[in-house]
Amino acid sequence: MLWIGAILDAVAEAHTLEAGATIVLGGILGEMDGAAKRARIEGVKYLRAGIQLRSKDVLRFVHVVEPGQTTRDVARAYLPPTAAWNWMVQHRCPLVIEAQLGAAMSLDGKSEFAVQAFNEPALSLTGPTIDRMRSRDSTHVLLLPLRTDGTAVTGAIWVEAQATAWIGRGMPGVGAVNGLKLLTDAVAPRLRMLAPGGPDLPHEVDELLPVVGGRTANLIELLKVFAASEETLLIAGPTGAGKSKLARWCHARSPRAAGPFELLDLMAVPPELQMANLMGWRRGAFTGAISDQAGALSRAAGGTLFIDEIDKLSLSTQAGFLQLLEERTFRPLGEGGPPRAANVRFMVGTNADLQACVKAGTFREDLYYRIHVLPVTLPSLDERKDEIPKWARYMAQRRHAEAGTTEAVDVTQDAIDMLCSISWPGNLRQLDNVVRRAYALANATNERAAIIDGERIRQALGFERAITSTTTVEPLPDALRAVAARLVQFAQSRGSIPFDVLEGLRGLVVYAAWEQTRSREASAVLLELRDALSNRNHHRILRREVERAKLLLQLLGDPGELPEPQ
Repeated sequence: MLWIGAILDAVAEAHTLEAGATIVLGGILGEMDGAAKRARIEGVKYLRAGIQLRSKDVLRFVHVVEPGQTTRDVARAYLPPTAAWNWMVQHRCPLVIEAQLGAAMSLDGKSEFAVQAFNEPALSLTGPTIDRMRSRDSTHVLLLPLRTDGTAVTGAIWVEAQATAWIGRGMPGVGAVNGLKLLTDAVAPRLRMLAPGGPDLPHEVDELLPVVGGRTANLIELLKVFAASEETLLIAGPTGAGKSKLARWCHARSPRAAGPFELLDLMAVPPELQMANLMGWRRGAFTGAISDQAGALSRAAGGTLFIDEIDKLSLSTQAGFLQLLEERTFRPLGEGGPPRAANVRFMVGTNADLQACVKAGTFREDLYYRIHVLPVTLPSLDERKDEIPKWARYMAQRRHAEAGTTEAVDVTQDAIDMLCSISWPGNLRQLDNVVRRAYALANATNERAAIIDGERIRQALGFERAITSTTTVEPLPDALRAVAARLVQFAQSRGSIPFDVLEGLRGLVVYAAWEQTRSREASAVLLELRDALSNRNHHRILRREVERAKLLLQLLGDPGELPEPQ
């Protein structure tokens, strides 16, 4: 179903409803024709495809496309029979209309268009509409419902075919009904957003999705459709934008909601251990495997596995992951016997341009197309600043609740204005840090922590500027030379200093890596301590390097109070 992702990407770039409808209909015609040729089905010709949108049962938009051209002036003449529309609205499932027989067959519960006996039609059709179909050599019409909110039918897509040899046998075998259902449900909210004056739909909010802004509204409508699918969901977006929470939200709305949600962050896994962490291992499978270990696939059995930073997969692991996606089976390292079934729904996240990674040779092209089935992109916080006020108040209230109180938090308007006036390269994660810092400052000044005003936000943002000023205002080489010169001056004033003390510089770098990642494993990966990580020695190394950093700071007159990494 890779063609679905290509159509969705193209529709996302459309600026008018007509352009979006043309892309969808042309893509369906092309795919159905290509599928018929690949299956070597002869005697079928796809004549045209159309779309209709309705509001309160009033026809608002009709668009018809024939191979190679768009039919505008006579579009309404191609509308399917009203009786078929009414039946589809009632039952919310596709129909195949056989014009020559004046009858329609329901595809509800059918997995594919196949050769089927036409013994029990869903309804009989008579009148001028059927007569017009016969006069233009249409033998079959596939009618698919459009559901802009996931339930109510507000439009339809139809495809007319000429397949004389198939009269009385149903629709030719041209592809999976489930795939076409997925496409129509996915494009419906996008087309609705392109419709002039299209009403905004209310969005449910919960702990996993507490804020929905104007920029993300269309994305959420699309994810409501994707959540119900078993296909791989690809969530792209910058670091800290909320991809993992969005994946959890999709899991909670999926048929697998009762199962576990497992997160595998590849930033915290060395390349040589990626396959082991994914598949699991048996004792003795490799050096350091001192006991059996269940992998992410086993922990997520019956539920969802979200693999974040998918671009960090090594090329060797990419090959194994591609095979896993294709065969849906795996075997823990060191385990004999038959492979196990991978009973999980895969979701993957990335902050990288995967197409650029493919061109650079760091990401397999075949794997890219295998995971690029249901792609969505989560915008950065700077692209959805209308959400900042609600996010800030939600984050402040959450922090207040953590302190054990139910009192409402007041984030003043001057605080909100200040938050909305700046850029957020760290996205929601950075905003949360600033709000938590402002809350702590309110506590530290013996004021009510339930009030976060502009002054507390200004102070909290000052810490952000202090961090960036050391790296952007002063050129890095000059800063390093200044540190070296200060150490030499200190040695001259004391007569000498032990050479080993200089290892404290390395300790400061190690500590900075932990501060940035807040993960011992991730900091070890950043500093290429892979051997130590595989042998589980990175905890000891981190403690040793932090002690050296403290010693250096003490010798230089700094208290050397570095909080112990957790």
